[in-house]
Amino acid sequence: MRESADALGAVLSELEAVLAAETLALRRLDRAAIEHAMAEKLRLCEAIANLGAGSKAASREQLERIRHRSLQNQLLLAHARDSVRDVLCLASGQSAKASLGGLRVDLRG
Repeated sequence: MRESADALGAVLSELEAVLAAETLALRRLDRAAIEHAMAEKLRLCEAIANLGAGSKAASREQLERIRHRSLQNQLLLAHARDSVRDVLCLASGQSAKASLGGLRVDLRG
């Protein structure tokens, strides 16, 4: 049981590192690094699923950090998408107005 908890902790630590790298990639708009982070997150998700139900007792603090970083990256990704859409609209001579009409984001979760 302890071994599976240690394995889960290692996978979650790796996930934290991947999310930190993804944050940098999103800020730089580095497509290759963003895609690499996506592939790594999928791999780690599979690793967590393969650890089994007995190993799911992880540190609440670590899970909160992962959750917070994931939400932060989601916002950065939405901003990057909107920025690219605005640039494409400007380049094509179209209006760059928001198509969602007032998107609200709850940062508290």
